[in-house]
Amino acid sequence: MGTALTSIATPPYGFGGRLSGTFPSQVIVDVTELCNLACTHCPHPDFKRSEHYGGRSLDPALCAKAIDEVAEAGRGVVQHVRFTSEGEPLLHKDKELLRHEAPAMLAGLKTVMDRVGASEGVVGAKDKYEDVIRALQPLLPAGVRTFPLTDTYPAGDEFILVHDVTGRVIPPGGLPRDVGALVVNVETLVNVGLGRPVTHKVLTVAGAVKERRKAAKAKR
Repeated sequence: MGTALTSIATPPYGFGGRLSGTFPSQVIVDVTELCNLACTHCPHPDFKRSEHYGGRSLDPALCAKAIDEVAEAGRGVVQHVRFTSEGEPLLHKDKELLRHEAPAMLAGLKTVMDRVGASEGVVGAKDKYEDVIRALQPLLPAGVRTFPLTDTYPAGDEFILVHDVTGRVIPPGGLPRDVGALVVNVETLVNVGLGRPVTHKVLTVAGAVKERRKAAKAKR
């Protein structure tokens, strides 16, 4: 690292105490280039056409070197180190649960519908997962349907999900129940359907891993 810069002037935004001229107060690390680049807020709309794009992942040794430099030169200045992949393009565990645990998921959905008195259940899945949606169709019980979601961010957010499926708008600071809806994630429904306590968690392990698998279970 170079020599320290002179202190920057305190800006009129009220966060001057968190800034320093010696080192960034936040460090953001991109862990992979793998992304569908389809988010409406994508900061790299032309990156997919770059000759430098290789679908690479961050080398663990380079990551460790960067963290060491932050620890050495940014001590007392850096408040956050964020690892990001611009929209979680590598997290596929819910898709795999829909593919491999569909009966349990649907049983859990029917149980939840019965408990809350819901007249209809909807399974949302991105439209690009045609095989998953197609495999679900013959398994759907009465009162349950699938809904294709666009492959954009934030399609899985409950505010967006409720609006896309029902057309209803959750009020600011509100919850889905405020518009007569309930959003439950896939893994929770699988656990309900299997009638098992939540002692395990399904994770996506991505990046430079020794053994490539779709999903792995780990104890909490």
